[in-house]
Amino acid sequence: MKKVFIHLSIGLLLTVHMVTAQNVKMRDENFKKALIEQGVDLNNDGEIQVAEARKVTRLYVNKFNISSLAGIRSFVNLEEFGFYDNNIREADLQGLSKLRAVYGYGNQLQTLNVNGCTNLQTLYASNNKLSAIDLSGLPNLKELQLHNNNLNAVDVGGHPLLEECQLNDNMMTAFRFKGSIAIKKLRLDNNLLEELNATPLKDLEELSVYTNRKMTVLKIYGLRKLKELNADFCPLTNLNMSGTVNLTKFTW
Repeated sequence: MKKVFIHLSIGLLLTVHMVTAQNVKMRDENFKKALIEQGVDLNNDGEIQVAEARKVTRLYVNKFNISSLAGIRSFVNLEEFGFYDNNIREADLQGLSKLRAVYGYGNQLQTLNVNGCTNLQTLYASNNKLSAIDLSGLPNLKELQLHNNNLNAVDVGGHPLLEECQLNDNMMTAFRFKGSIAIKKLRLDNNLLEELNATPLKDLEELSVYTNRKMTVLKIYGLRKLKELNADFCPLTNLNMSGTVNLTKFTW
């Protein structure tokens, strides 16, 4: 029995050592350099171990000419992540359930995977090349900025805490928000929307839809908290403004 116990103990120690010493697999040397400069390499061996990655809760790797974030999913305790102003085309953050804020604007993003990021509150991914994005399963999302992309249709529905939504300067022909009625600021400028019924958004304070050159229908009646509306360069023939008692800044 003692021999068996000794063998098991040695095996367990070897397993623990292997997990501790396992390096995060990365494809981009600039990403690795950025991590080292940010102090992630705690033992100064020039590598990033999985154990080291697990200790990181806040990480910013901005302006490092990074093209690949391969390895980021090893940072399982990450809560705040910034990687803006790089050359990244794909960001796979799937399963990073502790993430609360992501700042990835100013890249070349064509895909952004945030599935399983159930604690995400803030998502900035403007000035990229996204043509589609799945925002489902993010119940804590409060602030969304996806302007200056190539998005054709966006569904922000099912986000009861969402307050700010900026989707201007895309190519959207469809915008859906069912169940996200806490929105206070909504920007949809420079898109291809034909109509918008904003009346369910009872907390809406700012709405901008200018330069939607196909928009012939805009419904805002009853929005008592609405303070600002910009509907310039939209071919609206009429606009029912009844109930918008706090509207002080208005262009149409």
